[in-house]
Amino acid sequence: MVGPEGCGKNLVIRTLIKQMKNTQIAVIHCNAHTSAFHVIQKLNQMCSQSVNSSGRVYRPKECQRLIVYLKDINLPKPDKYETIQLISFLQQIVCYKGFYDTNLEFVSLERIQIVSSMNPATTIGRHKITTRFTANVRICYMDYPTPEELLPVYSEIMRAILVHERFGKGTMANSTKRLSQFLIDLFSNVKQKFSPDEHRHYLFTPREVTSLIYSMLRYEIPDAASLIEVMVYESQRTFKDRLVDRDSKKRFDSVLYQLLK
Repeated sequence: MVGPEGCGKNLVIRTLIKQMKNTQIAVIHCNAHTSAFHVIQKLNQMCSQSVNSSGRVYRPKECQRLIVYLKDINLPKPDKYETIQLISFLQQIVCYKGFYDTNLEFVSLERIQIVSSMNPATTIGRHKITTRFTANVRICYMDYPTPEELLPVYSEIMRAILVHERFGKGTMANSTKRLSQFLIDLFSNVKQKFSPDEHRHYLFTPREVTSLIYSMLRYEIPDAASLIEVMVYESQRTFKDRLVDRDSKKRFDSVLYQLLK
């Protein structure tokens, strides 16, 4: 699963796996030093070993099917020959349904599936994955949702929060669509005006909108005026605090107050 940061890859994968019966997930969070050793270690934890006519076999211990999910598969650093050991190991598993252990004995895998997610190789800290590997796997690409797709999602999240008695005893729940539209418009404007090309940390994703909405749970809001005040304050903390100069902050404020009107 390939897509930009914060587009929902992890959410999609975990939701699909939850719908499967008698299936367990083993997650490996990759970093610059992740290698084949870490995958074998995880397999040893989650699988039982047995011997049949063809040799040693790894099978899931407590379920019918095991899914090994590698997050950020293109984070491990390549060596001086531009080879990523983890990717070469996974290629062996995908092509031959098993791998050679430290004793050079072939170990087969049964009812075990490899799933991974990654940001594009153009993202900072990521590396290109060899086409020898990608030619043998199924690839799905997902992009950021459009503002039209985000609106019903954030409207439901906002409604679930505003029906709580701490928020004007639930009287403000009818305004969820307008409030969500305001946040989505603000996010779209910020993303358009402040690019990662300008500064690396100007990478704004829908995660920021989600965290902004959930941060409202820290407050007791008696009326609509207080709600607007809280949303303005949290918007400034989420977006404005990441801007580096006064001019950028002034531009953000003008966008914010223009949308508030």
